[in-house]
Amino acid sequence: MSVDLTQQVQALLSRPSKSDFEQIRPVFDLANAPREVVHGLSLTPANLLHSMHCARKEREKAESYRGFNVGAAVMGLRIRPGAFTFVTGHNIKDRPGEAAINIHAEQCALEKARQLDLQAVSMVVVVSETQPDQQSGHEMCTLHPCGLCRSALASNPMIDAETTLIASALPNFRTIELYSLAALRKFHEGSADAQITRFDLPALKMFEPVEATDKPIRIEDDASTNAEEAIWNNTVGAYLTKLRIELLKNSSAQSSLES
Repeated sequence: MSVDLTQQVQALLSRPSKSDFEQIRPVFDLANAPREVVHGLSLTPANLLHSMHCARKEREKAESYRGFNVGAAVMGLRIRPGAFTFVTGHNIKDRPGEAAINIHAEQCALEKARQLDLQAVSMVVVVSETQPDQQSGHEMCTLHPCGLCRSALASNPMIDAETTLIASALPNFRTIELYSLAALRKFHEGSADAQITRFDLPALKMFEPVEATDKPIRIEDDASTNAEEAIWNNTVGAYLTKLRIELLKNSSAQSSLES
């Protein structure tokens, strides 16, 4: 591995670039809010689409000896300054037998999130072509976090196995899968009841690469804005709305029990 690439790896993991993350200040002070509330307020169609664009853009920076490039984005709550924040990561993998560098995109993004003191990660997004899972051998429609990343997610205190949304998408965004970490692990362990939801979508202009991703793409929950937004909102948006309602209801029920 070249000296330049070594320096790139060190910079990637130790000094998160300020250009990598976006901040959205929530209406409410969420410093002491339950995770269900944080996730319920942040899992919007606009935030998912923005995260997908960020992950795909980050994929362009990947360094893989076999050209298998992966981009990831993480969205979580940063208590100070009290904002939802996006960070990105990409994979760096040398040819076997050379320098032992094998950085996974998801783990890179989560390390940057840790350094920025993110709390309650709401969303982890992976964008790449798909391939059979090396640990489980399962064929997939999109690239799921691998066995090593599944273990890393399970041990990460920022991740909730049930309420953190994981999304994986093909680079053209026409196939998207949404699931929790618990469902992901069940699927790769061969469980028949693993709940992984797949969307196969038409080509939409909102899926085309954009020059800059410094601001979230605004997709309203109202399906009447135009035909493309109606497709997005009536498919992925409807799923997220149902998920958000369930999260907020569960939080409310738990609060009632505690009081």
